[in-house]
Amino acid sequence: MSLIKKDKKIAVILHTTFTRFEYAKKTIESFIKDKRFVLYVSDTGAITPEKLDYYRELEKKGHYTFMTGWDTSPAITRNFLVDNVEEDYIFKIDDDFEFNDKDVKVAEIIKLLDENQNLGLVGMSVVSAKVKSKFVFHAERLTDSKQGDFMKLDPIDLEKVKENIYCDVTPDCWIAKREIFPDCNWDERYHVSEGLHTDFFLHIKFNTTWRVMYKPDSIMYTFKYDGKFDISENKGSFYNRKRFRKVKNLENFSRKWRLRKENPINRW
Repeated sequence: MSLIKKDKKIAVILHTTFTRFEYAKKTIESFIKDKRFVLYVSDTGAITPEKLDYYRELEKKGHYTFMTGWDTSPAITRNFLVDNVEEDYIFKIDDDFEFNDKDVKVAEIIKLLDENQNLGLVGMSVVSAKVKSKFVFHAERLTDSKQGDFMKLDPIDLEKVKENIYCDVTPDCWIAKREIFPDCNWDERYHVSEGLHTDFFLHIKFNTTWRVMYKPDSIMYTFKYDGKFDISENKGSFYNRKRFRKVKNLENFSRKWRLRKENPINRW
C-alpha cells in the first residue's frame, strides 16, 4: 500500500531547455505513467506545430504546459510554475532525467517530509554513466582578520554517507513541501549562471527556518546513464555556447554570498 494518501498529488515542475524537446518528451513520458504526478511544464524553445500538438494531448491528460518564451530564465519559469501549483508536494526535475519509482522511492521521501515538521526539502542522488553527483554540502558563515565575513561550503564525503543526513545543499533534483514557497524561491536576477542552484539552497539555509535533507538511496538517473544520450558535447555547439555562456551576474552571485573563488557553484 502506498505511503501517499490517494488525495495527495505531486506536482512535477519542468523547465525545458530551448534545444532539447526530444529529451523533454522522454522525461515527460517517464513521469506521466505514474498517476500520482501532475506535470507543470514551461517550454522556452521555439514554438512548432509538433510541440503544440504534443502539449495539447498532455493537457487532455490533466497536466499543464506553458510556452514561456525563447530562452527564458529557469529562475523566472520555476517561480512561475510554483506559483501555479496546487498540489501538496513539488518534485523539481530537469529535462534529461528518466523516472522510475523503484530507484527514486517517492513514497519514502513523502513520508520523511510528513513526519518531520521543519523538513522542507529532500534531495536525492543524481547519476549519469560517468559520474554520481557529489554536490552535497554544509554551508557556514565565517570571519577572519583578512577577509572579514565570508561563506564556506564544506563538501560532505558521500563515501561515508549510508543514511539520510541533514545538509545545506543537495543535487538539483528534489521533492519539497509546497508550503515552503514563497519563502524559498529562485533569484530572478540570474539566468543560466552556475550559481542559480547554489543560490536557491543558500537562501533556504540563511533566510528561512526550513531544513534540507539528502537521501542517498533515492536515485534519479540521467539519460547519459543509458549511453544513448546524443546531445553534442562539442564545446562549440549551439547548445553549449548558450548553456555555458558567461553571465555577468555570476560575479554578483559570488559577491552576494561572499563565496571564495574555490567554492563550488555548479548546478549539481
